[in-house]
Amino acid sequence: MVNEKLSVITPFIGARSWLSVFLLVICSTLGAEFVSAAQPTARLSADKIYDNETFQLTLNNAGGDGEPIDLDVLERDFEILSRSQNNSINIVNGQINRNNEWVYTLAAKRTGQLTIPSIRFAQGQTQPLTIEVLKVDPQAAARGEVDAFIEVTVEPETVYVQGQIALTVQLFFATPLQQGSLPDPQPTNAVVERLGEDTSYETLRGGRRYQVIERRYAVFPQHSGAFTVPAIRFQGRVAAATQQRSRRDPFFGISPFDQMGQRSKQIMLQAEPVTVEVMAKPASAQGQWWLPAQSFELSESWPQEPPQFRVGEPITRTITMTAKGLTAAQLPQLPLINSPQLSVYPDQPVIENHVEAPWVVATRQEKVALVPAQQGVLTLPEVAIPWWDSIANKARVARLPARQIEVLPSLRAQSATPQATADERIDAANSAGDDDSVAAESPVVVPNVVGGRLSAWFDWWPWLALLFLTAWLVTLLAWWRERARRLVALHRGHHHSQQSAKARTLSQTSREAVRALQQACNDNRAAAARDALLHWAVAEQRLAAPGSLGELARQFDDSAVVNAVMALDRSLYADTTGQQWQGAGFWSLISPCLKARPESAESATDPLRALYPVGSS
Repeated sequence: MVNEKLSVITPFIGARSWLSVFLLVICSTLGAEFVSAAQPTARLSADKIYDNETFQLTLNNAGGDGEPIDLDVLERDFEILSRSQNNSINIVNGQINRNNEWVYTLAAKRTGQLTIPSIRFAQGQTQPLTIEVLKVDPQAAARGEVDAFIEVTVEPETVYVQGQIALTVQLFFATPLQQGSLPDPQPTNAVVERLGEDTSYETLRGGRRYQVIERRYAVFPQHSGAFTVPAIRFQGRVAAATQQRSRRDPFFGISPFDQMGQRSKQIMLQAEPVTVEVMAKPASAQGQWWLPAQSFELSESWPQEPPQFRVGEPITRTITMTAKGLTAAQLPQLPLINSPQLSVYPDQPVIENHVEAPWVVATRQEKVALVPAQQGVLTLPEVAIPWWDSIANKARVARLPARQIEVLPSLRAQSATPQATADERIDAANSAGDDDSVAAESPVVVPNVVGGRLSAWFDWWPWLALLFLTAWLVTLLAWWRERARRLVALHRGHHHSQQSAKARTLSQTSREAVRALQQACNDNRAAAARDALLHWAVAEQRLAAPGSLGELARQFDDSAVVNAVMALDRSLYADTTGQQWQGAGFWSLISPCLKARPESAESATDPLRALYPVGSS
């Protein structure tokens, strides 16, 4: 604000004196710049606080240009949560007054009588200040005497290394929360996973209603000994208490229109560090895996119960591991069955975690295709997974008992049995015809039957001859009428005929390759199976030229077929001494994928075939 006095003295000054007055004002203005700066000052927003509250430190450097120097002296006992700066210039009676102000929001790191040390500026330093930080009564929250507080609980208080600690963080606030930040805990030598989303609800403490935000974590310490979850801090802003009664809103509690003009205050809440005793792996825990869990289960399933095994036909076995208090990454891979009587083709495992508050429940599902190589009785070995019961503190073993299975012959082998049985009956009849005793008992049965058939034939043959003659004449007439049209179509379809011939050649080559592959699988010849499979791929235009089995495997969608093709490729180069490649299992998996070109497709590509009657030459 400028106080103008020029209007008072103007009537007494002549027109020639205006320049002198202007120079006088300029000089007074410049002179104000050289007024000595006042001593820097400091003040606190409160001289007594609780350890869950914040306060403001305001530094004022009137007339000075420099900023505070060396604020590190504050960080010994206080944490700087936020900072702001206000600069103003006032002009009074021609004098320019500069005012530079810095405001810091601080939180005490400990309780007791704390000192705000002197803060240095270029023109001087502030005076030291003291503030008393009181510890909140632990029972004050239970009595509902505080506006906000935070609680941290752990379960159990003693855990085995790599076992789960259930960590729960609860934020209570009785006044509306406007904003806040709750960082995740970061303990050393531990794996921390947040479980699901935050949940909110209401509760009563000491007759006072609080809003609660709850967050759950799964913590897995990686080393034995004393394990400490560091102090968890919440920093935010809540609505400041006012005398004016706010209007209630059915959805937001406090009307958002009232909150727009509502004052707020910054708070910082801190929970005490929590220590858990982590025990080492017991000496009595045996096995190659260390699985400290509250429960552990093994289960298996089949496409049908009981499962039915046949030679050369795959059947899928599904084994599922379920553990409470472990993550899916900790569950082991099951060992594969090693038997010359059984081919094994594993699929990719499916792992997942889900929450049964406050615990993590992990599952690992493994599927494997089993293909018996020969008929008879086989034994699937026992599946045993040792684990440690963290509740009973004892070693346990999850088991799937051994299973004896009876492998039946292939259905293709059974389809040939009726013909073999008929041949045996014919041989038996012939041998019985050579027996004199049997021939003597029925000497006249066969002549009577043959005589009856010959008599019927002589009665019907003239009519049959007439029927065939008529059909031949009709065919001859149709051929004569269509002859001209066939010649035209032959000329036009020459190009299509060449393509059809090529398609028939490829189809014939494909069928030959399939027969060669089947024979190679029956003989357990891996190299011959490889060559036949690549020739089939070229004939079916799966590959532009004979390539590798790895390139061909990418053409199939079934993961079991892909694994079988890659296993064939590995058997050609790996050291397979004492173990022969089993072609029966490979053929049962690959045969459904060998789709040869049907004859109907060849007829559809040949426009001339329809012009010739069936049976014509």
